[in-house]
Amino acid sequence: MPRINLLAPIALILLNCALGCSSSSGDKSGATDAVPPAGSAGTGAVPTGSNPPGTNTPATPDGKDPVAPPSTPPAEMAAAMDPKTPFSELPANCVGFTVLGLKFSPGGDVLPNTCAPFDSVLNNPHAVRCIDADPKYTTGYPGDNYCILPPDPSLGTQLHLAPADFANPGADFIMEPGEEVTDYYYMNAPNTEEHFFYRINLRMRAGSHHMINRMLDADRADGWSLTGDNSFTAQSANSRSFPGAQRPNQDRPQGTLAVPPENDGLGERLLVKQQFSLNLHHFNFGDKPTLREVWINIWYKAQAEVTDEMGGVAVFGNPADVSIPAGEHRELHYKCTVPGNTRIITLNGHRHTWTDRFGVWVVKKDSGKNIPVYESFHYDDMPTYQYDSVSMNPVPDLAAKNDGGFTGMLDVVPGDELHFVCDINNTSGQRLRFANEVVTGEMCILFGSRTGAPLCGAGTRVQ
Repeated sequence: MPRINLLAPIALILLNCALGCSSSSGDKSGATDAVPPAGSAGTGAVPTGSNPPGTNTPATPDGKDPVAPPSTPPAEMAAAMDPKTPFSELPANCVGFTVLGLKFSPGGDVLPNTCAPFDSVLNNPHAVRCIDADPKYTTGYPGDNYCILPPDPSLGTQLHLAPADFANPGADFIMEPGEEVTDYYYMNAPNTEEHFFYRINLRMRAGSHHMINRMLDADRADGWSLTGDNSFTAQSANSRSFPGAQRPNQDRPQGTLAVPPENDGLGERLLVKQQFSLNLHHFNFGDKPTLREVWINIWYKAQAEVTDEMGGVAVFGNPADVSIPAGEHRELHYKCTVPGNTRIITLNGHRHTWTDRFGVWVVKKDSGKNIPVYESFHYDDMPTYQYDSVSMNPVPDLAAKNDGGFTGMLDVVPGDELHFVCDINNTSGQRLRFANEVVTGEMCILFGSRTGAPLCGAGTRVQ
């Protein structure tokens, strides 16, 4: 798709900072850690009535009464319990591992700040930020705070889409003010052996509307392309789903360090030097050039631990329905009658500026019960919700337009109906069309991940 200029259309809508408005304090999905027992490793919890970790009174060899070491001042401890506190300012008893000077994200279950809660961006051993490991790290472009260190090569691998030279990045990597582009980038993972994986971390610089990813079973020329593999269905003969993102930071699992127990056996196959197709949509609503850059950490999982391979969810609304005249308000409602036994693991709605609401619900065949499972009201910060026994999704509120989703495991059976709606209010001043253009185009697609039977590839319109 050729690059287009957006300065005229965006003058009326001035989106604050698009996807870059996601808080640097971490995942805004609403999913949270299950609360472990006080004092558990890596949680930073302090048992009631005891000293903070690392300040236990030492024994003395001469048999005299021990002298307690000085305790951490309350103000310093209060600051340490905030994940935004720089690692260099933490008291010694809160340091899980030294971040300064790291070359790799260590992974594991010990937080860098053991006195603060897990935070997907600021306190995450699987995605240590480059600027925390090296305070002098800079490229000169906005979004350096999303750069993450790769896993140790023995533990995982990283896909890193970036120019070879930040001083001379080349036109394909630069978004000039007013530009918008959607295209593909093909690249191979560095792994030299086949592996399985479950845990991933995805990061994009601000100005990234989405990243829709596929793993291809055949190699092809790497680099930018205007054409790509469009087989978004759950599984196909030549490509497989790989999680994507519609905000600068996305993880699996999200909002939690622990893998939900029912997901312990889940995994996906990573072929040797796996070929990836990344569908990337970028825009620049600012007045300075921005950089296109992506980081994806993939953490290996032993094959013996994998009991069930995951698949994707991609249910399309009819592209022809998105031809909406200026000034018209249209609710596009689709349903998918579930063909088999499926466990839905994640869902995320894909749309653009003029869709005021993306909602999803399940109608149970046996009871007729309507179960709301996903609500999103803000196109520039689209959540992915995870359905399991650990994640706590926020409660949706249609009246207040608060995002939210169902909490718990989401199983559907043959005859159940999966519904989704895109409420499109075209105040753009021009006819909309089905296109990957934030301001001049719209889409209505339900993405996600699952185990069990594949779901529909296209939804049936409900009038």
